[in-house]
Amino acid sequence: MGAQTLRVGTRACISAAHYIKNYAGKCAGLHGHNYVVEAIVEGRPDERGMVVDFVELKRLLAEVLSAYDHKVLNDVLGTQNATAEALALDIARRLRERLPEGLRLRLVRVYETQDTWVEVQESPE
Repeated sequence: MGAQTLRVGTRACISAAHYIKNYAGKCAGLHGHNYVVEAIVEGRPDERGMVVDFVELKRLLAEVLSAYDHKVLNDVLGTQNATAEALALDIARRLRERLPEGLRLRLVRVYETQDTWVEVQESPE
């Protein structure tokens, strides 16, 4: 039996503000959220039997999220409509760029509230 591919994940929280221009709802004005961000990577276990050390995965995600924490997302993302979708796509891009060889990003999920979320799912190669 060959080596299996496993998925490993972690989550972290950030607080950030945003606004959505040309939107009729209450999110048009500047307001904030406590976002929960989940990241799942995929790979084969190494000689230690680990896909990635949880400590390293948490460090990578924290490094990426530091760009957004306690910031106005519109400024960070460079858009007037800093949607949860835009945030999730940007987090996925930044995390993908930092992953070591042998790890693939599979999913980034951003909870804007406890009941609403956006998911970026990467296609397997």
